[in-house]
Amino acid sequence: MSTSEKSTSFFKLLARSIPTEEYLHHVVTCALEFQRHLKSGHPSRKRLRLAINNSGLDIEGWRSKAAASAPTSRLVAPVADLMPHSNELAEAVFSVWADSQEPLRLVAADHLDQLDPEMCRYVDEDGQMSDRWDPMILDLELGDIVDDLYRSDIYLMLFYLSGLLPPMGDEYPEYDEAAQADDLASLGGTVFGDWIDHLQSLPRDAPEWDRVKAFERSLASMIQTNEGERVQVAMLDIDIDEIKTNFVDELSQLERNLDAWSASRLLHSEIGPVAELVGRVLDLLEEYRPLRKLGGGQSEEERRAKRKVLERRLLRLIDDIEARMSAGEARPDPEGSYDGPSLAAG
Repeated sequence: MSTSEKSTSFFKLLARSIPTEEYLHHVVTCALEFQRHLKSGHPSRKRLRLAINNSGLDIEGWRSKAAASAPTSRLVAPVADLMPHSNELAEAVFSVWADSQEPLRLVAADHLDQLDPEMCRYVDEDGQMSDRWDPMILDLELGDIVDDLYRSDIYLMLFYLSGLLPPMGDEYPEYDEAAQADDLASLGGTVFGDWIDHLQSLPRDAPEWDRVKAFERSLASMIQTNEGERVQVAMLDIDIDEIKTNFVDELSQLERNLDAWSASRLLHSEIGPVAELVGRVLDLLEEYRPLRKLGGGQSEEERRAKRKVLERRLLRLIDDIEARMSAGEARPDPEGSYDGPSLAAG
């Protein structure tokens, strides 16, 4: 269903249906981090930043019309708080979030293409069709989608793409009995299955039950952290692929082959730092491209000097990233350690 076919309040109602504050914050974080990796002219990035800047958010240290430039950590809570009241902001956030979940989006879109949307709507006792999913059909359809994806993400993507809100009441339906049985069977022989077996063996008044909620909250937090890291890894691989694909000539000029680069080669602790370094490489390659081929004229000497500066900075960054991918010891900030002339030196 296209955006124009959705109700004028669909997105803010969808934001209100998010079952927990933690998950809404997770969605906002994914969107904000993803848009920072998009080019400045990308429509989704521009729409999200415009929606944030037009929302009147009060972020200390930033004018309201420049709030989108604030760090993600400062934006998540106020953006999440405003989404249930601003359809424009909610639409922009959900749109970028959906773009950030490309594999899930493709699976859900393909599945929805095979359905009659009208058959998914809930019909009340008077035969009136609502703008919400029928809970029974929703659970049946969920069972047909790959079951190793994060469940809340599947629900949200189905709601977003279909233009139908969650069922009334329990917004994200519980497992049905068949789904519960399938899940328990899939846990057999794993440490998680052992935990379930242990809990099922406990008497109802066992003291362990008093700590189950704390365990559930801790587990939910770990899952959300892991999902955020998965997004960061995916974004890093997207940036690496852009370098390999769009800067072939520039890499050839630098005599560097990055075919082996992949986020999977990195230690867990290196994902964040390398993502920042790769972002720098992308920015510098954009600057380097027009200087790679020197032209005639009075500016040739200046262009040559700038090119040499960029080449040194790029080579240091590339070598540092390669060292980190090889689990080698790397300099803390190769770009900052360069003490040659500035780009303005000429």
